[in-house]
Amino acid sequence: MNDEAAAVICINLWNGTPLITEIYTGKKYLHQGIASLLVRTSMNTLYQMGYDVIELNVTVTNIKAIDLYEKIGFVQN
Repeated sequence: MNDEAAAVICINLWNGTPLITEIYTGKKYLHQGIASLLVRTSMNTLYQMGYDVIELNVTVTNIKAIDLYEKIGFVQN
């Protein structure tokens, strides 16, 4: 946005399964739903590519991230 990255998502394959390894949202773009949009768009793209499972790791103290992922539909294992 305006020649700068508003948000970034990095997804790698880990043992053949997509793994979200990083999500970053610039400070002035927080609380605008950009991270949710990135995750949902990535999930849709991966599903179209034939993946029906996506994994991620998040520290237990990162409550904001956990809330985001749970709202999107991720479950804790």
